[in-house]
Amino acid sequence: MSFEFWEALRKFDPQRYAAARAISEDALAIWGMVTLPDEEKKIQKRISCGK
Repeated sequence: MSFEFWEALRKFDPQRYAAARAISEDALAIWGMVTLPDEEKKIQKRISCGK
């Protein structure tokens, strides 16, 4: 999904924005658990930088 989509959702429906972001981050974290350890570190770094 595009940056514009996330910005519009954040402005017009903050609750759904927060829920969608949480789901996205959970999916990345779960995906990180099944990848190689080096990849997991990269993913965790991306997640922590995104907050």
